[in-house]
Amino acid sequence: MVDNLEKFDAIENTRFEETDDFGVATLAVSSKAEYTVDFERKRGALVLKESRTQVGGSEPVPDGVRDAGLPGIALIFHPLYQTDFALQCEGAADWNGTAAWVIHFQQFKGRPSRILAFQTTTGSVGAKLKGRAWIAEDSGQIVHVETNLIEGVGMLKLVSNSISIDYAPVQFTTQQVTLWLPRKTATYSDFGMRRTIMMHEYSNFKLFSVGTQSVIEKPKIPTEPPQKP
Repeated sequence: MVDNLEKFDAIENTRFEETDDFGVATLAVSSKAEYTVDFERKRGALVLKESRTQVGGSEPVPDGVRDAGLPGIALIFHPLYQTDFALQCEGAADWNGTAAWVIHFQQFKGRPSRILAFQTTTGSVGAKLKGRAWIAEDSGQIVHVETNLIEGVGMLKLVSNSISIDYAPVQFTTQQVTLWLPRKTATYSDFGMRRTIMMHEYSNFKLFSVGTQSVIEKPKIPTEPPQKP
């Protein structure tokens, strides 16, 4: 993914909801934006940059509740970061019709938190992650990931932060490449006295080559999950 994916953009539909500790809704915001992602290699690490341009007259999600960097969750399995985690295969399973291996991962104690962080008034706080990934048996591609925190973030009164990401193949015929990109994400956060849900759906992908020439043809996205031959 990283070798082929220098930059892509898509239409991002976002839904944010907040409830109090009794489950009563206190805030609901819907937003639509042109969403761009850049992967950049810098000093032995991968830096993911995002930008959003609102479309259709929609209002952006408030800065205080915005999430970022979810496409980078898959980098847990990249050679640069894989050694930060204990990996264990838990066996075979089916994910929406795709035969898959279920891989459990958990960050080693003492390793830096390089995948996910939270912004605070005094800087960023790294998140220690654990979770599972469903890896397609035939292609080795990640089809689904679920993560949570090993421990809460006391500074933010964050008890848990559960992330769920569905991936799907997007075929770009001009460059003869098929990339597995995030199609749906959901983040459930528990702050004790309040809870939030942030959902994203992505469509109309465009792939940009290394030479910055954009490929703007409409990609072919299967309506059904790929089946094992």
